[in-house]
Amino acid sequence: MTATGNYVVIRITSATSIVLNSGSSLGAASGTPFRIWVEGFNDGGTFRLAVSNQSVSTQIYPLNEAASLSATQCNACSNATSAGVFYAPAPVTSQAMRVLGYMEWGSGLPTAGMWATGPTLIQLFGPGIKKPGEVVQTVQMSTTTNFATTSGAYQTTSIVQAITPSSPANQVKVTCYGSAFASGSADALIAIFRGATQLGAVGGQFRGNANALSWVNLVWHDSPSSTGSVTYAAKLKNAQNDGTNVFFPFAVSGASIGYMLLEEIMG
Repeated sequence: MTATGNYVVIRITSATSIVLNSGSSLGAASGTPFRIWVEGFNDGGTFRLAVSNQSVSTQIYPLNEAASLSATQCNACSNATSAGVFYAPAPVTSQAMRVLGYMEWGSGLPTAGMWATGPTLIQLFGPGIKKPGEVVQTVQMSTTTNFATTSGAYQTTSIVQAITPSSPANQVKVTCYGSAFASGSADALIAIFRGATQLGAVGGQFRGNANALSWVNLVWHDSPSSTGSVTYAAKLKNAQNDGTNVFFPFAVSGASIGYMLLEEIMG
């Protein structure tokens, strides 16, 4: 109970279930690992089982047990297609909710919403289990090694770090920063890569101007869909490909600075 902090016991005297018909993808994408969270609502003394998908590539939705929450009716429905929405057999309006656990499809489904295979993992909620958006693990690195290139193609800098995600359904937040320099009036571009894959558009751009230094910050949320070692790197290129040097990271007060922080985020 929100006002008092007390708990309420609901007696469940028979089996309860929720059915998602084909087409109800909960916002998951085809061929992409995902996690379905299972919740229980106290709907005025009646227990309502609910499910939700709290993570997509562009957003992680919170599971806030301190709030009064609502659920959309899904009684053997085929149109439960939104992430971040609680679905229950009957509509629920502004009621208390507790997280019960989650189910994980580690390789996704060939066609989202076509429930041809069961979960690869079923986990009850309890101590040590992270909620969506919480940090599972972190890895960081720093370097004092300058990196320079004249190439018009992206080259791997001295800012490189690997992480081994604990679940393919989790995301990795990549934070990278460092000092940059370009000779003359050259244009330099910096981007974050996972292996050979560029993440998003160009992360940083700077132009040489009277030998002035620039400071570049890059942040990206990635879905590597892996439990193997994943390597992230900042890559640099001379956009003009004019043969002049561009640098990232570059010396500041005698010591070059480059930094990367990798955070596995619960999905």
